[in-house]
Amino acid sequence: MNQSFKRALIAASLLGPSLFGGAARAEGHTPLRLLTIELAQLDPAPDLNAAPVAAPAAAKDVPPAQSAPAQGNDLNFDLLGEPTKPQHTAEDERIEHQAALRRTMLTVHQTAGLVTLAALAATVIVGQLNYSDKFSDVPNNSARFEKAHEILAFTAVAGFAGTGLLGLLAPVPYDKPLKADTTLAHKLLMGAATLGMVSELGLGIYTATHEGLANQKSVAQAHQIIGFSTLVFMGAGASAFLF
Repeated sequence: MNQSFKRALIAASLLGPSLFGGAARAEGHTPLRLLTIELAQLDPAPDLNAAPVAAPAAAKDVPPAQSAPAQGNDLNFDLLGEPTKPQHTAEDERIEHQAALRRTMLTVHQTAGLVTLAALAATVIVGQLNYSDKFSDVPNNSARFEKAHEILAFTAVAGFAGTGLLGLLAPVPYDKPLKADTTLAHKLLMGAATLGMVSELGLGIYTATHEGLANQKSVAQAHQIIGFSTLVFMGAGASAFLF
């Protein structure tokens, strides 16, 4: 039975003295006295000598409840999700390997081309000296430049062939569309130099094996002119990448 219900009973006793009056007078209590006793039993006076009741734990000892994020206010989200890392396939490795090999081969190709150009220039100079020694108006015909010219000529031919193979055999890992640029100019000029080099080799051998013939001077002169032309074509082809 709660206290509100008890208070209701006490109020009823005051309003109905006929019910509780006889018992109260028999005990020597008035209805007002009875009400006081009942209220004292319901709400006893505090005991001043009693030990103080311990206060509840401080709010700081209680961990604060984590507030739920506000709905609709959080704009920190990724609409596309985490980016996926590209897979490194075997085809990628093949392309990287061929690209590295191509760089190496073309670097050697460029160096060998410059060495071959120098050898060809020396061949043309010594060849001119040999031509003047044999076919000038007052020929000496000492043949002192023949051996040097022959060694330089074969060196230039071997260097030209090796340099050309390095450029032709270098792998191409990606498509390179044909367009008018320095690469195309280099290829065209070196193509002309290749024709000149082949012609030089054939005319040189023919001239050397036809010593004393009437047409030897004219063949040697054609050999000389093609030699200078080949040097110009090769120099221009090399300059296409250097400048």
